[in-house]
Amino acid sequence: MEKVHLLTGHVSLETAYFIGTDTKDHRRKRKYCWVDTVPLKGDRMVTVTIDPKTGDLNQPQYTRFTAYIYLFFDSKRQVKHKAWAFLEHFQRDKKKFTELLAKIDQDMITDTQQFNIRIALMKSFLQQANYELSLRNGPVIEHYSAWMKSALQHMKNSPFDQLANYPDLPPYKNPSAQVSSD
Repeated sequence: MEKVHLLTGHVSLETAYFIGTDTKDHRRKRKYCWVDTVPLKGDRMVTVTIDPKTGDLNQPQYTRFTAYIYLFFDSKRQVKHKAWAFLEHFQRDKKKFTELLAKIDQDMITDTQQFNIRIALMKSFLQQANYELSLRNGPVIEHYSAWMKSALQHMKNSPFDQLANYPDLPPYKNPSAQVSSD
C-alpha cells in the first residue's frame, strides 16, 4: 500500500495551509485550515474563511475532537482531511490502527498525537472490555480480568507501532485458556 503524503506543520492560524480560489472554480471560498491537537482530547480540524467582500477573517469553524486527523492532497490536488476514531470493538480498532500505520509514516505523527491515539485506544478497549466482562460469570471472570489487565499494560508500555499487538480476546467459555503477560 502506498503511503499518503501528509501536509504537516499546519497547527495554527500562523502556520495554516491557505486554500485560494482556483481560476476554474470561483465558488470555492478562500480559507485557512489546520489541525488543532489538544492533549487528552485529540485532534480537530479548524478552518477560517475569508469574507469575500471585506477580506477579513471570519470566525474559526471547528470539527469535533477525534483521536487523530491529518491533512493531505487528494487525486485532484485538493486539500482534504482524514479523521481517525477508535470507538469500536477490539478487533476492529486493532485493524483500524494497523491500517493507519500502513497508510502514513509513523514519524509524521507528533508525540502528542501518538499519546492521544494511545489514550483513545485504551479508553475504547476499556469500555468494550468492561461490557464483555459483564457477559461472563464464574471462573471465567478471573481469567478475563487477567487478560484485560495484561492487554491494558501492553497498550500502556509498548512502543507506538506495537500498540495494537496485545493478545486476542480469550475464548468465552474456556477458563483454562492461557493469557500471556508482558
